Amino acid sequence: LGVVVATVAGKNRVNAINNKGKFYSNISKIKGVNSPEFRIFRNYEEFLDGKKQLKNKFELCIKPSVGVYGSDFYKLSDVNKSKLNKVIARNKTMLLMQFLDGFEYSADCVAKNGQLIGFVVRKKLSPNEPQVVVNNQSINDQVQLLVKELNLNGLFNIQFKEYQGTPFVLEINPRLSGRSYYATIAGVNLPSIAAEIFLGIKKPEEIKTTVSYGLKIGNINQGVPVLSEIDSSKFNTIHQPIKESHD
Repeated sequence: LGVVVATVAGKNRVNAINNKGKFYSNISKIKGVNSPEFRIFRNYEEFLDGKKQLKNKFELCIKPSVGVYGSDFYKLSDVNKSKLNKVIARNKTMLLMQFLDGFEYSADCVAKNGQLIGFVVRKKLSPNEPQVVVNNQSINDQVQLLVKELNLNGLFNIQFKEYQGTPFVLEINPRLSGRSYYATIAGVNLPSIAAEIFLGIKKPEEIKTTVSYGLKIGNINQGVPVLSEIDSSKFNTIHQPIKESHD
């Protein structure tokens, strides 16, 4: 049909990205990238062996090697043997890993064959607070390294989480993220850049972006009254009626 498809990577690499065990093993070999310590287990005996190796290092958690939306993720203190066996039965392959207890960050990126073109990092303060666009050098450097070493392409999202103030790589989502429009608000229109690059309209070096660091962005999904009434005497200029927009 003549449609240009910009995939993040080949099938084998995408599968390795989606499998957290393989993913953490691969990125742990990249100097300068922080990856969490983990052990793979497929039954209760292997879980006990992994726990013995990691105990007293840090708080632990479990999650599926392949999973979505945080399904079957638990802090170790929240599961018993019976619950753990049920989780193993549902997922087959699990990870026992270092629990990252700090803030979460999300980097929305566009790249071409391992060359990072533009990205925006947002810090998630809490579910009820706006996200903040940040300039975190450690995260910036790790994004650059991951894109180059994994030869990433197109539109994708890299998640980080802090442990004692240090950001660790949590996962790569090989797709445009649901909150990627935050990057556009912050100054980097990812879909537009991708269209220009992969249609050959512009070269990567011709793309210039300016990120509004410190910008706080909230997600409003219902009607909010801004002003209950307007006293026109307080305004010196003529204000035109605001047209409703559904863009």
